[in-house]
Amino acid sequence: MRDTFIGRKSELKLLRGLFDKETASLAVVYGRRRIGKSSLIEEFGKHSNFFIFTGIPPEHHTTK
Repeated sequence: MRDTFIGRKSELKLLRGLFDKETASLAVVYGRRRIGKSSLIEEFGKHSNFFIFTGIPPEHHTTK
């Protein structure tokens, strides 16, 4: 069974606009957990080449 991506057309359009610009852009996707942030990026990436950087904010016990 194939997963179908539903909705988020305005967000995909915004990402496409940033990707197609002639100058550099940085997009930060944030929000509550389990609302589809990763799915949005994966759907956008189906037709584009890009790098994904993920991480967590540093805390006192973590190294830089």
